[in-house]
Amino acid sequence: MRQLGSAGWVALAAIVAQGAVAQPRGLTFEQRVRAQEAIERLYYDHQIGATRPFEEAIPRAVLEKKVRTYLKESVALDAFWKTPVTSALLQRELERMAAKSRMPERLRQLYAVLGNDPLLIQESLARPALVDRLARNFFAYDATLHAKSRQEAQALREDLARGRLDPRLEHAGRSVVDLVRVDAAEGAGKSAGRGRSPARVKDDPSRLELQPDAFDRYRALLPERVGEIGPVQEERDAFVMRVVLSRTEDETRVATFVVPKLSWDEWWDSVEDRLDEASVHAVIPGDASLPLPESGRPAVFSESTCLPDDTWDNGTQDNLIEPRVVEHTAVWTGSLMVVWGGSNGATLNTGGRYDPATDTWAPTSTTNAPSARDHHTAVWTGSLMVVWGGDDGLFSNTGGRYDPATDTWTPTSTIDAPSGRILHTAVWTGSLMVVWGGDEGLFSNTGGRYDPATDTWT
Repeated sequence: MRQLGSAGWVALAAIVAQGAVAQPRGLTFEQRVRAQEAIERLYYDHQIGATRPFEEAIPRAVLEKKVRTYLKESVALDAFWKTPVTSALLQRELERMAAKSRMPERLRQLYAVLGNDPLLIQESLARPALVDRLARNFFAYDATLHAKSRQEAQALREDLARGRLDPRLEHAGRSVVDLVRVDAAEGAGKSAGRGRSPARVKDDPSRLELQPDAFDRYRALLPERVGEIGPVQEERDAFVMRVVLSRTEDETRVATFVVPKLSWDEWWDSVEDRLDEASVHAVIPGDASLPLPESGRPAVFSESTCLPDDTWDNGTQDNLIEPRVVEHTAVWTGSLMVVWGGSNGATLNTGGRYDPATDTWAPTSTTNAPSARDHHTAVWTGSLMVVWGGDDGLFSNTGGRYDPATDTWTPTSTIDAPSGRILHTAVWTGSLMVVWGGDEGLFSNTGGRYDPATDTWT
């Protein structure tokens, strides 16, 4: 980890503040880009394993795109959902960050590189987090934007209810899971020994082992009778219906039918060019005081991985990614936790980036993301999260490279890649990801070395 030093932070803050004094009641686009650069430099200074110069890792074009995005999202809030961004909203967002920060010293550093200027901090730290969360939340449950998907879901339920579609037969939007009640002793390591045939197809049910309380909560959400068609339920990214195919005291087989909603990425691509970022003006802080993070608050992501009192502390409950029960992955970049994949009854190709300094979540893009899967591996390279293998309906030897700085995915090559597998291991050496072992239908003693710089396997 590189340390800039106190003199460096002071100099950087001075650079950011240049020009802001001359126009204390507004911010130019250039001033916003400078502020974004200061924030990104601080995060990059703490990034684990980073080797490239900052200007190469996060070029000017990336900084400008981040600024344009949060300005366009501000326009979208007003244009589509009649929610203009006010100083009061931004101040409450800062107060939330200060109160909930899991890394208060890092948040203080963010204040410092922005010159402890309330206007810069509201506009460059609070606004991006607030408008992204609000815009995505409004979009997720916009009845007009998702009307077509709802109609498709209702038509699908009608087919199930009238017997035109058999819930026991394969369907493009259908997945099957066996919910199994296990106690702590039975559950430990049980799923890790799960064997699968190389000929496994998507219609085979997956197995989800749950502790008694979780099992009962999950089953309480299902229809009471075997064969009963559950209602159309709206979730953040889809409309779903569930049908109980069989039920015993300790096991329930459930068919879930999913009709995806219009994705944020698809919708945003269709509207962003029509949104004028130049129409956004900095809002004047009504109160110049800055809410300070609690310096005594234990930092979860510090030298120690555990809180002193050995307790869990939940993050913000806004803009959370879909709940997932098993077999997802998480990497720590030095500034962000990146979660991806896994299963919540159906496998997922979604994820999220959690910033403990500001206690905020941002979803990972699904554009060019690997296929939905669980039982995969992920490593952090210093600039990328590399996901590989796992169960995407078959034993997979595919993967992807995710760049959290640009929120973009690039597929990994399959040329000379190891055979598809689950329950393998992967480590990062500093220049290569080494994969070994696992289950490819039989236990495997093979592996491979992957170089993300050249996208090649050996």
